[in-house]
Amino acid sequence: MSIDKHILDAMVQGQNVDPDYWQQLLKVPNADQLWFDAIDRRRQIDRFTRLVCASPSIAGLLQSARRRMKDLTTATGQIFATMQTDHLSYSLSDPADSPRKFEVSWNVARIEELPSGTRLSFKAEKLQSWHFQSLNDEGWLRPEDTWEIVAEEGPVLLTFFDQDLSTLLLKEALQTDYNRAVLTIIPAS
Repeated sequence: MSIDKHILDAMVQGQNVDPDYWQQLLKVPNADQLWFDAIDRRRQIDRFTRLVCASPSIAGLLQSARRRMKDLTTATGQIFATMQTDHLSYSLSDPADSPRKFEVSWNVARIEELPSGTRLSFKAEKLQSWHFQSLNDEGWLRPEDTWEIVAEEGPVLLTFFDQDLSTLLLKEALQTDYNRAVLTIIPAS
């Protein structure tokens, strides 16, 4: 009896699964990593579901980007995102709420729920251009640009490329063989 991803997902959700799966999970040497990976997968599924409800068009773009990424080779490196809230919120908050960082790997799509007013900056060795697509606007940005999350703008799709593709439409850029990373942001309510 092996523990497939769908079984782990059912376990994470607290569904009724065969108790033998729990015993098997506890015997696996990397059980903690399997468990945390299953939790992360469930969070991504839940976030994608919220994205589809909030903005089917942005969800469709994300799916287009994901389909093309499956054909690309695995690239080394990541894009490091640093989150900073506005200065007043930061000064009134707990020091544990200091700038938070997360990573988006090349040729991977990630969905994050982040509070409105959060400013994101990005750093990567290979980052050459990035594109934003919101419900009402889109455009290319420079690697040094930042992004501020505004609840009223709704979800946004940020697509990063390791080549300067700013002369192309996003649809054309997604058809290239260049590495990309996709970060979809849903403003937290």
